[in-house]
Amino acid sequence: MSQEEGAGPEVRRVVDRYDSGAVREEATLVEGKLHGEVIGYSEDGAVVARSPFQEGALHGTVRLYDEEGTLLQEVDYVEGRFHGEMRVYRNGRLEWSGRFQEGEREGEARSFGESGELVAVQQFSRDRLHGTSTYYAPGGAVVKEELYREGLRHGVAREFYPDGSIRQETPFVDDEVEGEVMTYAPDGTEESRILFRGGEPAPPPAPDPGRSPEDAPIRRRFVESADREAGLLGRLRGEDGSERRRN
Repeated sequence: MSQEEGAGPEVRRVVDRYDSGAVREEATLVEGKLHGEVIGYSEDGAVVARSPFQEGALHGTVRLYDEEGTLLQEVDYVEGRFHGEMRVYRNGRLEWSGRFQEGEREGEARSFGESGELVAVQQFSRDRLHGTSTYYAPGGAVVKEELYREGLRHGVAREFYPDGSIRQETPFVDDEVEGEVMTYAPDGTEESRILFRGGEPAPPPAPDPGRSPEDAPIRRRFVESADREAGLLGRLRGEDGSERRRN
C-alpha cells in the first residue's frame, strides 16, 4: 500500500492460522515491522503467549501460558535480547528467578521448592556460576555451600548438619577434589581425613623402613580409613548443584 505525502505510517493487522483455520497468532505491522503485542493461541483458542514488540524487536516482558491459562514463564527483553529478569513457574508457583544482562545470566538466581520455600541461591557471571552457591533444607537451614570460579567448583565446599555445624569440608581446584576431605561428627570431632590428588584418593604413604613395628597399626588404620571412604569420590562427582548446566 502506498502512502500519500504527509500520511501516517502504514499499519496492518496480520493473522496466522492453523491448518484447521483456527487463529495461531495475531500481530500488528507498522511500516512492515512487528510493533505492539503479538498474541499466540493454542488450536483450541487459549492464549499461550503475549509478546511485546517495538520496531520489529522484542521489547518488554514476554509471558507464556499453558492451555489452561496458567502462567509458565516471564522473560524481560530489551531490543530483542534477554535483559532483566526471568521467572519460571510450575503449577502456578514461582520455581526459578534470575537476572540476565544482554542475553547472559548475571548476578543472583534463586530456586524454590513445591511449597515456595527457598532451595538454592546461586551467583552467575557471564552466564556461568561464579561465587557462592548456597543450598537449603525445607526448614530453611543451610545444608551446603560451594564456591565457583568461571563455572567450576574452586575452593572449599562445606556440608552442614541441621544445627549448622560442619559435617564435611571438601577442597576443589578447577572442579577436581584436591587436598584433604575432612568429615566431622555432630559434636565437631574429626571422623576422617582423606587426601585427594587430581580428583582421586591419594595412596597411603609407603612404609618407612626406619620405623619400628609399633607403627604398623597406625599405617593399617590409615588404609582402613581410606577403604571406608572409597565411595566418597563417586558421591563427590555426583554433586553438581541444580544450575551447573545452565544451569
